[in-house]
Amino acid sequence: MDAPIDVLLQHWPGVLFRQAADLRFEFLGPRIADWTGHPAEAFLARPGLLFECIHGRDVDALRARLGPGPSPERASMRFRFRHATTGRVTHVSHFRRAVMDASGAVKGWEGFWQDETRLSLAERRLESAAWKEALSELTGGFTHDFNNVLGGVHSLSDSFLSQIEPGHPFHEGMALMKRDTRRAGQLVQRLQQLHSNRAGQRAYHDLNALVTEAAELLRRGLSKRVEIVTELAQAQLPIHANSVELQRVIVALVLNAVEATPGSGRVVLRTHARVTRPLPEGVLCVLPGQPAGVCLSVDDGGSGFTEHQLAAMLGPEVTSSCLPATFKAGFTTRPASLGFGVGLLQVQRFAERHGGVISVKPTPGGGASVHVWLPVSDFTEADVASGASAKRVWTILLAGQPASALSQTAAALQRHDFRVVVADETIFELLASPDHEIDALMVRASPEEFKTSRLVDFIRRHRLPLKVFVQPTGSAADALDPELIAKADATFAQDLAEERFVEKLRKALAGA
Repeated sequence: MDAPIDVLLQHWPGVLFRQAADLRFEFLGPRIADWTGHPAEAFLARPGLLFECIHGRDVDALRARLGPGPSPERASMRFRFRHATTGRVTHVSHFRRAVMDASGAVKGWEGFWQDETRLSLAERRLESAAWKEALSELTGGFTHDFNNVLGGVHSLSDSFLSQIEPGHPFHEGMALMKRDTRRAGQLVQRLQQLHSNRAGQRAYHDLNALVTEAAELLRRGLSKRVEIVTELAQAQLPIHANSVELQRVIVALVLNAVEATPGSGRVVLRTHARVTRPLPEGVLCVLPGQPAGVCLSVDDGGSGFTEHQLAAMLGPEVTSSCLPATFKAGFTTRPASLGFGVGLLQVQRFAERHGGVISVKPTPGGGASVHVWLPVSDFTEADVASGASAKRVWTILLAGQPASALSQTAAALQRHDFRVVVADETIFELLASPDHEIDALMVRASPEEFKTSRLVDFIRRHRLPLKVFVQPTGSAADALDPELIAKADATFAQDLAEERFVEKLRKALAGA
């Protein structure tokens, strides 16, 4: 073949082939050596070598499809190659078509094998994720009911405790019951926060306090084979951040660290004060534009990352020095059933949204250290965010009845530079799409309106990051379904003047 084609075949993630009618190879792309450990010439010389390189569980099915007997002019299937030396398995999709002679008889076959290892692993992870999502839906309901039970026990123990003297034999036990149910309720509330996907707001927090809270939850929820240790800076570390998002970041990093720690061991969460020196050599990261103010580190005692894994995670160009890098979605050292490989990417996205960066560094003696660098708060962030919110163009989804009232509300919002989308029969598909850019749902609800309640349930069930506002029509708010009011982030009286309505709406969107 021409030299450009040869170069293309070397880099294309697949193998072209051509076979005679009896399945002897006449041509085979060079990439086959990467999958099987045998060069293409070996397959041309030994027709039976193909089945020696196929995964044992796939041989019979492939023989049946390629063997004697009627065969379709076009065929496709999936099977796996196993490397003769390393044992590495490559998932491939197989496509071939018949090459006919002048009489219409099959004189050979031509086709290609496409590497679909990543796709196959992703499909397995999707299956696992679908099941975990179903469990997550159940967990949300269970935690709500369990919290109600704990609240009842706590109230009852408090009532009994107030009726007995300190020297009573039951006093100590009732006090212990009250204390433990309160702690259990706090844990359940933290779980509910982690499950919630409602649009959170940034606020001022002490990084040490958030790490302590997350560590306490993780100690109770994870296997005791790994010890969760905190080493916190002595002084408070003020940050302006979304606390729920940060808790998720900590959970994701610790879960990765626990998974990487064989047998018993320790995972250490450290916080650091302002760092004024450059990042150390060898750190693999997105470089910060300015010195970081605070740092959260999560260290594990695992085997660290190999050069191959670092190249897969960041790209080969950044495995030797601290160069700008992006963590790749889909990279994971876990089995397919244990994760999607988006943990570090999730952490990086959080850091970027908060003006920080993430870095990864192998630790001496094995293991890895992941650092999240965030700006230290100067307590002006809320004012800056408030000014930005005042200038932001918000997108409001309008739903409810009657249509004339929706049109009037839409016109009023558009006069004040809001984007408006009026709900129709495609609204559920719109909300389910990852491409929507809607900030809030405004429900104009009447006591007889049930569709809007379904819409609110859909948003809450799928944990969409939308705020929900309710404005009654033709009645007072207390005439509406109490569950609808309870699920709303804010309620607007129907007789509000336009300027007051818009002012309250902007404040609710900004979290004020």
